[in-house]
Amino acid sequence: MATDKAKGGFKAFIKSHKLLIIVSLIFGMALAATLDHLEIKSPLLFMGIALLFGLAAGALVYFKAAGSFIQTIKNGDYDGFISRLEELRKTDKKHVSHIDFNAAMALNRKGDIDSSMEYLGRIDPGSADRNLRASYLSLYSANLMIRGERLKNALEYASEASRLVQLPSIVLLRALLELLNGREEQSEHTLLEYERLKGKKAIVPGRTVLYTDSEFEGIYTSYLLGRYYYAKNEYPAARAHFREAAECSYDNYYSSYARDVLRHI
Repeated sequence: MATDKAKGGFKAFIKSHKLLIIVSLIFGMALAATLDHLEIKSPLLFMGIALLFGLAAGALVYFKAAGSFIQTIKNGDYDGFISRLEELRKTDKKHVSHIDFNAAMALNRKGDIDSSMEYLGRIDPGSADRNLRASYLSLYSANLMIRGERLKNALEYASEASRLVQLPSIVLLRALLELLNGREEQSEHTLLEYERLKGKKAIVPGRTVLYTDSEFEGIYTSYLLGRYYYAKNEYPAARAHFREAAECSYDNYYSSYARDVLRHI
């Protein structure tokens, strides 16, 4: 059983790192031919240098591919990003929950809340690490708010998420939900807490986390602030934040929402 499992893991590694392995071997062989002319006498030294440079070349290819993967979501290609995640899910069995969270987040940005909730339904938050659990609760809460349903539950999830991880966007989401639940005074205190946390670096929930660029984080927080001040009937402040949220080089739910609201206020 253990041997079969090890073989399966090795096959999965080979399958998911084919490009890295092939490039490493090719580069190592080419380097070996070059080193042969240098008359290196020690076979061990020869093999060590060839392996070192081969792995270095392979690593460059690997990180370039990873960068391309991350750039897909940064460019707003949500369908392409989710497609890549589904491929990754077939080989990376260790980080399935993180992969599903990434897909749920991408679908949330796309505005496909039903599909986002389906992916979240695959995750067991009870077995997740603290950062993934906080991210899960925050996204679940945001989805409920977007749907305009179970706002009391949404507030409970956002509150728990902010206790787990003190991130500005999560605290701001909690402030908005407190306001939407009729807790205006409490929401004002939470908004002050958000102001103190602004600029704090995000904690990512794992190796396959959905990395976000600063542009989108700004869009999301501007959207939340726009909704906050709109709910308080403070329209000049709401307009200012919605204008910031509306400025994005690619389509996403939050910028589209902001543009729609700006047509009416």
